[in-house]
Amino acid sequence: MDDKDLYHLIVNPYKINRDKIKKVSSIDNSLLSLLKRKYPQHDIEEKDYNIILNHLEEIIIDLNNKNLINKFVDNIIEEVLNGR
Repeated sequence: MDDKDLYHLIVNPYKINRDKIKKVSSIDNSLLSLLKRKYPQHDIEEKDYNIILNHLEEIIIDLNNKNLINKFVDNIIEEVLNGR
């Protein structure tokens, strides 16, 4: 829950956008369930979910950086070969 929702709850505790909160928890629950189904040989617990996500995010960032660098280098090589 972000600060905006928290402030809204403080001002009006009886009204909250429940769909937004349900969607976030639903996505997390779905992802955790998918991980458990994908890796049934491993015991994945809820308490480990944030650790898994942090490592996954680091991997995604590293791969994204490598892909951007590779595309940039490939574009430069292509431009040099084409004589631009």
